[in-house]
Amino acid sequence: MPASSPCAAAPCKKEPVYIALGTDHEGRREILGFFLVGAEGESAHAWREIFSGLKERGVERIDIVVTGDLAGIEEAARAVFPGAGRKLCCVHAMRNSQRKVRRKDWEEVSQDLKAIYRARSQGEAGLSLFSLAERWKRRYPSLVRYWRENFPHLVAFMKYPEEVRPYICTTNQLEREGKEVKRRTKTIEVFSSEESLISVLYLILKNENERLGQRRLRGFAKLMLEEEG
Repeated sequence: MPASSPCAAAPCKKEPVYIALGTDHEGRREILGFFLVGAEGESAHAWREIFSGLKERGVERIDIVVTGDLAGIEEAARAVFPGAGRKLCCVHAMRNSQRKVRRKDWEEVSQDLKAIYRARSQGEAGLSLFSLAERWKRRYPSLVRYWRENFPHLVAFMKYPEEVRPYICTTNQLEREGKEVKRRTKTIEVFSSEESLISVLYLILKNENERLGQRRLRGFAKLMLEEEG
């Protein structure tokens, strides 16, 4: 996710930083890297470069990529890691949806949307999507179209055991890392160069990796056993 920090290169600009956080089949989390894509911005080519870099550094396999609405990232992931799935963050989907709905209707609409991604199975989620469409398609056709088009990505996490679903339903873990970067760099009004920005980010995220390594997430060991079985 992008965490913007000012950089005092000439001219002064804000540089988005993208952080890759991975969880292995034993529940161990690791910040795999951070990336500055520069003027190219969010593009399939930029994502492919990032995934290629991760592979060169030793990542052998990616089962699922959890992201916000990043165009081209699914194709880029599969080009480097065939078979990689994509999960669209439910929080990002809700934020996007809220912009499409009148304030007076949002409470009711949001409950119908939550019924989709809180379902226990993809079949149950499909029924909730059908109910959403029947109720709101005339008033909010763009909302219904968005959830229909993204339905496979919104429910992709449901093929995994329920114990691990909370960790891959959203990008909340990654959002926390972004907030920590912003908190730790808040006192630095301007970086003197891109190199100084990279040095500070490296130290911050190195410290975060040490913290993340102190605890394993529950449920992933069961996932590994099921796969081996």
